[in-house]
Amino acid sequence: MTRVGLFLVLILVAGLPLTSQEPRFEVASVKRSAPNDSSSSGGFGPGATVRFFNVTLRNIIAAAYDLPDSNSPLGRFKLVGGPSAILSRHFDIDARAPATDADLRQKKAMLRTLLTQRFKLRIRSEVRQVPIYVLTMARNELGPKIKRSDMNCVTLRAEQMRENKVPKGSSQCWADESEYVRGARPFRSAGPISHLVDRMQDQFDRPLIDGTGLTGNFEWSTRFRSPSSDAGAPLFMDAIQQDFGLRVEGRTGPYEVFVIDSVDMPTPN
Repeated sequence: MTRVGLFLVLILVAGLPLTSQEPRFEVASVKRSAPNDSSSSGGFGPGATVRFFNVTLRNIIAAAYDLPDSNSPLGRFKLVGGPSAILSRHFDIDARAPATDADLRQKKAMLRTLLTQRFKLRIRSEVRQVPIYVLTMARNELGPKIKRSDMNCVTLRAEQMRENKVPKGSSQCWADESEYVRGARPFRSAGPISHLVDRMQDQFDRPLIDGTGLTGNFEWSTRFRSPSSDAGAPLFMDAIQQDFGLRVEGRTGPYEVFVIDSVDMPTPN
């Protein structure tokens, strides 16, 4: 090929729209939810289907980018910016693609493309200094109720969900309802320390970061009570320190957030 011919080919390739490479739905319906509807549902269905019914745009964006929704303690930390008047509105989305074997990662990518095209969403990640909690070692060794293990409840649950099975298996991974007695709550699972941090996060109103330096899998088990209960169990923070040999420290530190630069009402179907 001559240099002139190669130059023309490069021009043609450079001129192709980038969206031609983006995963997308074949059919997508987007509309405002009916007013005064109290029910809501949604998520990623079988095959390449995605459906949301009466869900806020903020939570749809969170689902697309694998972020905590507005009901999570981390919701207001992880996804920031954007016009609240639009983000708080509820929408119905029914979208599908030809592929019948699209995995969750592919469906989320399709949803991100839809949000870019229909809502003109512009979003970026950024590291900010925010108030955080850090999980650290309280002493030189772990406590009596956490130990190294070959078990990983995260992968076990993922396998069962992939096979559309009801979560079950080792009692180390899932507590039985009968264990929630007299105001004391069981707290146990197994996996990497990142999984322990995820399980602990619900007890805190700001991001919890792993600062233990521990690697590998562990299994842990304890019980704790709420501040208003007189059950014979320690408070959560006391249980973490006594039984696991860990503690939580408040700090200001770096934390990755997703910033919405702009978003509009959706274009017509």
